[in-house]
Amino acid sequence: MPVSIGDVARLFYNGHVAVFPVRHGMQCRAAGVDLRRTAIVSEPIDGLGGTPGAAVVVVDRPGRLVVRTSSDGRQLLAISERFHRGWRATVDGRPHAVTRINGDFIGCVVEPGTHAIAVGTKMA
Repeated sequence: MPVSIGDVARLFYNGHVAVFPVRHGMQCRAAGVDLRRTAIVSEPIDGLGGTPGAAVVVVDRPGRLVVRTSSDGRQLLAISERFHRGWRATVDGRPHAVTRINGDFIGCVVEPGTHAIAVGTKMA
């Protein structure tokens, strides 16, 4: 379920990805890729599925976002925060990879179940 701030969804789950080189993101949108349901990535992400999960923002401040998630399948959490290689993530306190999605946003693959996800520029 999307969490909205104004007209832009702050975060939501994607169960599907479309693989395109990052520089072709605008072409994907023009081709009709629905970014509310499908994330654009430059490398395949295997095993995504299930129904869209739920995500609730717990903390949202500059350089730090904490989210509680729940899903019945492996999902890609899409965060409308500008991607930078300095971003780090933890899932349930353990280091976890972030990936660039939709050209310039942050994505984090989340396994089924309930999790606490923290994304930030300085992770302790």
